[in-house]
Amino acid sequence: MSGNVDLTGFYNPVIQRCSNIACHSNGDFTWTWYEDKIAPGKIEDLAAHSGTLVGTVKLSWTPPDNDGDLPPGYQGQKGPGVYGYEIRYRTGGPVTDANWSSSTIAAGPPSAIRNYDNDPRTQTMTVYGLTPGMSYYFGVKAFDETMINHSPVSNSQSAQALVDTFAPRFQGLESARPAYISGSVDLHWSPARDDTGPITYLVYWVPSSQTIDWNNPQATTTATAFHVTGLQNGLDYLFAVRARDASPAQNVDANEVIKIAIPQSPSENDIFGRMYYGIANSGTNLGGGTTNLSLACDGKLDWSALATPKARISLMRSDGYVCGDRQRNRIEKVNTQGDIVTWVLNSTYAEATNIHGGSMSLYLRNRSDSSTITIYFDLGYWDNGFQTLDTYTRVLPRRHRGSVKAYFPTVDGTVYTVPEGKRLAIRLRRAGTVEMEVWFGSKRGASLLTVYEQVENKLPNPFSVTTPNSPTGGDVTINWTAAVDPEGDEMLYDVYGSVDGGDLALHHRLGRFRHQRRMANEKGWLGPQRPAQQRAGARRRQ
Repeated sequence: MSGNVDLTGFYNPVIQRCSNIACHSNGDFTWTWYEDKIAPGKIEDLAAHSGTLVGTVKLSWTPPDNDGDLPPGYQGQKGPGVYGYEIRYRTGGPVTDANWSSSTIAAGPPSAIRNYDNDPRTQTMTVYGLTPGMSYYFGVKAFDETMINHSPVSNSQSAQALVDTFAPRFQGLESARPAYISGSVDLHWSPARDDTGPITYLVYWVPSSQTIDWNNPQATTTATAFHVTGLQNGLDYLFAVRARDASPAQNVDANEVIKIAIPQSPSENDIFGRMYYGIANSGTNLGGGTTNLSLACDGKLDWSALATPKARISLMRSDGYVCGDRQRNRIEKVNTQGDIVTWVLNSTYAEATNIHGGSMSLYLRNRSDSSTITIYFDLGYWDNGFQTLDTYTRVLPRRHRGSVKAYFPTVDGTVYTVPEGKRLAIRLRRAGTVEMEVWFGSKRGASLLTVYEQVENKLPNPFSVTTPNSPTGGDVTINWTAAVDPEGDEMLYDVYGSVDGGDLALHHRLGRFRHQRRMANEKGWLGPQRPAQQRAGARRRQ
């Protein structure tokens, strides 16, 4: 020690003793071994601000002296730094010595900087696991090597845990399938991931002829499945799901995964989506007509040079286009009204088939700078000529050049039937004489018909049920006449019972049978004191 300057750093001017192992050799350790009863100095410059990760706050402060506050006139080197820190936080007000014990301990305090030089290095810490967007007050105490000498609580600073501004990570809807309950579809998806839970899922559905309004979901759920009800059987719907987190920002992911499903009653056959590709073909006998659209890939047909009748007939098929993705067929200089092209399926339906809707995509061009063109897509079938089932009308704006999509049915809920042995067909026609072009035959000139097919399933003929008498014992006998299916399918009978006077809203299915059956009482819901109303319903065997 030289005057007021310690050249070694071993002398503590506050306690006027050594507090370093160099002064005490290797004696057994106790806090009295250090003769240290003085707590570290108070931290006066604690700072807090939002962290860089969601739900975090970043703290910083200057390490205090190990043994209280140094005298104002002291100019020597500092002794060892503090041994460690304890950090606590709370909401609603500053952290003080009075509320220290009731404040929450922050996990993972930093290792203390062992500062032997007069070095104003800053101590930092990130507090994790906070509620994003909530403000917290923080306080810090330092302690020395005795582990019992704690400084007063620091100045208390507040900061807001970083708000979650990131949308959930979500892959979207994975499946949409008919629930085989009338008017219902089941949706399923995998969980989304996010920093701020719980996740809410926004569920959307509209008929396929409409566009999903992403601002107005039809339902919300926290589950990863949803049962949609109240739909129209036989009508194809678009379904989608988005994920929203619990952040104050209400972040919603922007996936555009859309699935299509068609609700149907349990007695119906399955509905399947099919895609048919319009191609150029010539010389195929369709019965009542022969295909006559002969074009090589990237070939052009000059409509104005064709003799009357100009209308072309060609094929569509299920196994893709003939031309490559960058090629196309083109009919140009189409300047007369009436039929342009009819695409006919290259095979007949083995059974009568219901069409529950669909769409047709085709690349069209309006060559006029000043006039629109009205075009018509006719959905139908081929039976010694084209038979129309539905018509979709579209107006091409002037100078239009791009894909045009037609939707069927034009009246929601309409189901069309293509008879057994006939071919599905789609026809393009137009009004007026403004020049236009038709591109088709590849992905570049898309000519794709998507339809939802269902092998027709006719209902069984009506049958009668003998109303059961009130039971005298535990059994109820039910009899019915045999039902007949017009297609000759095996018949099954579903028998229902209820305790609500016959209201099938609360019905219970007792079983499924192929013949008359005597039913035993189901204790617990039929009950010996309340006669049950029994009903039988017939369904065909699928």
